[in-house]
Amino acid sequence: MTAIPEPLKGITAFIQRADELVTRDPVVSYYCNFYAAKQAIEIGAKDNESQMYLLGLLDSLEAEKAKHAGNDALTNDVVGYAHVENFALKVFNSADNEDRAGKASKKTAKSFLAAATFLEVLKVFGPIDDSVAEKIKYGRFKAVDILKAIKEGRQPTAGPPGGDPLDQPSAPAPAPSSDPFTTPYVSPIQPFFDAQQPIQPTVLSAPSAPTPQPSPATQSVFPTIPTSFPSASAPPAASYNQPPPPASAPVHTPAPYYSAPPPSAPAPAPAPAPSRQPIPPLDFTITTAATKHCKFAISALQYDDVNTAVENLEKALALLRPYKK
Repeated sequence: MTAIPEPLKGITAFIQRADELVTRDPVVSYYCNFYAAKQAIEIGAKDNESQMYLLGLLDSLEAEKAKHAGNDALTNDVVGYAHVENFALKVFNSADNEDRAGKASKKTAKSFLAAATFLEVLKVFGPIDDSVAEKIKYGRFKAVDILKAIKEGRQPTAGPPGGDPLDQPSAPAPAPSSDPFTTPYVSPIQPFFDAQQPIQPTVLSAPSAPTPQPSPATQSVFPTIPTSFPSASAPPAASYNQPPPPASAPVHTPAPYYSAPPPSAPAPAPAPAPSRQPIPPLDFTITTAATKHCKFAISALQYDDVNTAVENLEKALALLRPYKK
């Protein structure tokens, strides 16, 4: 990609992340470029250099989409959102764990900043929820805070100061025409990925800071999944009375023994079938949440993250099981 024109410097972070991931994760790379193009269009630069750059970026997007035409993450917004979110949360959680362990470094700051970039890319799918917005704000704040501490020669404060990151001053939201991550301590943007460091599978568990609020579609709707079931191969033991001991034989010779078959007991009347509770109508929010968990599972399997895939499939089943006819 050619040099970014001055009027479009605000998309630099997203273009750089896209270039870093073009071979490591083409899906995230594609959406970084997609968001950069969207931002460039909104900036509305009219100079010829900016117009030519934007046209080249759009052509590159079309070529990438055609190259990976069989990838659902580029054709299905739900799968794409899950893929990008999983990747972003992996980066965020890695930085947050290092920070909370008191091992924050310049690399940790870059990870926080990169996570904020990837989470912002989720805006290409529509408005982001509050939990994502808070992670973006927190990631930027921690990046600036860590680098400031290092510059001042002191140990960065681990975790959110005061226990609530939202009580601290956050990095200001970038203007569209300026580099969104240029701060007194973060300039220029440095490459995030080490060429020898593989990307690990994405974990879906929410980070400890900030605490995300569950969406209405998934809050308090997961029934408890039983962990054990009674065995059908071991029926209860039947209790019965032993026959009485035979009477003492009489002195005279007994008549030939004949035992009439016992009268058959009348068959018990079948128990009335329990009345079934009416099945509630399937709500749209339930199907949406179940679909999202299924897509999360698909995305996790692309990283060979079986545990996360199983967890999300079980959540989808738990959502749908009450509606099974």
